[in-house]
Amino acid sequence: MAEANFLEAPGEVIRSGELKAQEARNLHRTLEAGLQDYCWLRECRRFEMPGEEGQTADVVVFDVEVEVGQRSVHDVRRLERIAALFRQDDSALPEVFALRDDFPLVPHLNALSPLRTEFPRNLCMYDEPYFEVELNWTPAAFLKRIREWLARTARGELHAEDQPLEPLLVASPWSIMLPPDLFEREEDGTLQIAVQGYVEDGLENRLLVTEWLDETHLDEKSLPCAVVTVEGSAQEHGIIRRIPFNLEELREFLEDAEIDLYAKLREQLGSWYEHHEVEKLRGNRVIIVASLPKVREAGGVVEASDVWAFEIAETLDELGERFDLWQKDKQSGARGVVLEPSPDVAGSEISLAPLNVCYAFSREMAAAQSVGKDPDARKVVGIGAGALGSQFFLNAVRQGWGEWTLIDHDRLLPHNLARHALPGLYVGRSKVDSLAHLANETVWGGRVASPVVANVLAPGKRDEEVEQALHEADIVLDTSASVAVERYLARDAQSSARRVSIFLNPSGTDGVMLCEDEERRCPLDWLEMRYYREIATRPELQKHMKPAQGQLRYARSCGDVSSVLAQDLVALHAATGVRACRSALEAGGSSILLWRTSETSVGIEHAEIEPYPALEHRVGDWTVVTDRWLMDKVVRERAEKLPNETGGVLIGARDMKRRIVYVVESLSSPPDSTEWPTVYIRGKQGLRRRIQEIRHITGDHLGYVGEWHSHPRGHSPSPSSDDRRAFEWLSDILASEGLPATMLIVGESDSAWHVGRMT
Repeated sequence: MAEANFLEAPGEVIRSGELKAQEARNLHRTLEAGLQDYCWLRECRRFEMPGEEGQTADVVVFDVEVEVGQRSVHDVRRLERIAALFRQDDSALPEVFALRDDFPLVPHLNALSPLRTEFPRNLCMYDEPYFEVELNWTPAAFLKRIREWLARTARGELHAEDQPLEPLLVASPWSIMLPPDLFEREEDGTLQIAVQGYVEDGLENRLLVTEWLDETHLDEKSLPCAVVTVEGSAQEHGIIRRIPFNLEELREFLEDAEIDLYAKLREQLGSWYEHHEVEKLRGNRVIIVASLPKVREAGGVVEASDVWAFEIAETLDELGERFDLWQKDKQSGARGVVLEPSPDVAGSEISLAPLNVCYAFSREMAAAQSVGKDPDARKVVGIGAGALGSQFFLNAVRQGWGEWTLIDHDRLLPHNLARHALPGLYVGRSKVDSLAHLANETVWGGRVASPVVANVLAPGKRDEEVEQALHEADIVLDTSASVAVERYLARDAQSSARRVSIFLNPSGTDGVMLCEDEERRCPLDWLEMRYYREIATRPELQKHMKPAQGQLRYARSCGDVSSVLAQDLVALHAATGVRACRSALEAGGSSILLWRTSETSVGIEHAEIEPYPALEHRVGDWTVVTDRWLMDKVVRERAEKLPNETGGVLIGARDMKRRIVYVVESLSSPPDSTEWPTVYIRGKQGLRRRIQEIRHITGDHLGYVGEWHSHPRGHSPSPSSDDRRAFEWLSDILASEGLPATMLIVGESDSAWHVGRMT
């Protein structure tokens, strides 16, 4: 192997005592004292940073011995000379240069060297910001890192197998946001986008914002651009190249991807001329968008693609003349085609603006980044756009979930800003109009949300829109926290969609989700009742319905009050609700989930409540809704008390509008009851207290609805004369409250319900 030749390190030689950068002095001290094996000090230098007036750097030059095997992937020698450059203001990572004059082009080199030259090679030592590295930086660790970098590069192991592929070009400070379907639409004809403006971040970085020209309104600030797309062959990653700043440099760069840029431009410009597009496009800037597939190693599968954009600093008209495809008459301005165009192009004279490419935030991107799946395009009707509903909705939109119709009649008032997802610029506006606008501005492409400003229970002029939205929906999501809305959706809304209700308990500490099954055997109203039964019977849930801490008045009307509830709790419940809802909908069955926050910790506990399909019994003009769990319970209690009769009290709720009695629980026969083989007289010991407890625990949602008793062995549930007198007595008592009497009789093989009157 030929003897190595080393380049002179940057700067002028100085004495070690003249070093000013603290880390440079520390490194010099370590090397001079021989504290690190296989490293030898050579000299110190002072360097004036190019293009940075008054900025100097200290340079420490040293040799290192590298562990190099007999066979190397890259030509790294056993002895390499290194220059470490330290800025005196300690504002950046130390730069590391390999001074051998033929050091190979390898992965993990910095293409933007502070020396602004290709040699000496600038080694990329860190992938973390300096502010993170400096916390643990020591001269010893620095020298070990350099030796390890060189040894692993020699073996071809520096880039880990699970590490993302290296970019092909150094990043540009300017970026462009392109439509996500750019390459899908290239065969549809001329691609035209409009640069609508740019956004600066205050650090000299700019983002050009674009949209399809046929989907946006042009004004004097818009810049129309014609787009030329090119797609290259797969190339092996590893070498980061300098950014091309003119057309000739871009042509040379794209040759590695087997792209003939000049031929492509001639073809596209000629096609525009042939199809009479030039007159329309002549004032357009031209943007070249290149898609460059990358592989980890030659012959491997494509793992990623770099997409770059290059804005040509000339109009399409001027570019055609540069390629000698047409010439304009200086007097008339008429354009004439050149029959034998020159093959030569002065590409080095045509400037480019290199642009990092990012794509507009689409549903596909939202779903891929959030859940790693394709977007969910099911139609969702969201009812209720309050604090919980608004945050749930925007969470779902950012996950690519749903095509939404939002229904609510409320507007955003100042006090709502404490917990609502909308910012203050929407104050005074309709909540659903504003949420739909925000969502549609957030997600690129077609509308993700349409608003219907209406009360779903009394939509007035918007009734047809509400009816159509519910009819076409796949999912109806209720976050209104209104029992009336939930009952309407469960019983009256004409829709085959699954219904989901998500709400908070009165104090805001707990969240609840009720989700119907696909067959709707457990409709929303029965899931509500099942939830009440659980909190009535589980000791750990007895404080679930405790009232909120307090209320604040925000206006003068009696209803102008708002609960005291922290935004962090609402955000937590909305996030949990989205996850719970998506999981339940994917499972297909019905689901009741209750989650609880803690006052003493940041954790969340959850309880899954098993639903039971609803059993409906038509009794005259009333409907009794219960489930197999309750019926099994009373049958079991009858069997345990045989040969005597037994009974108890029925607990549930009534919907007087729809004439429904919900029966969810039974209280067993009190100890002072009379239980004989042919007589049952229900006692009352402890009964009033227990019923009051249930009402309190459930927030008055459950209470006394009627009586049940059993018949002896071998008897049907047909009412006896005593049963009829008892029912008449019960009816008289409840009539004063305008409520129907309800009685269940359990016989040998079946049961009978009686509501309002006994036949």
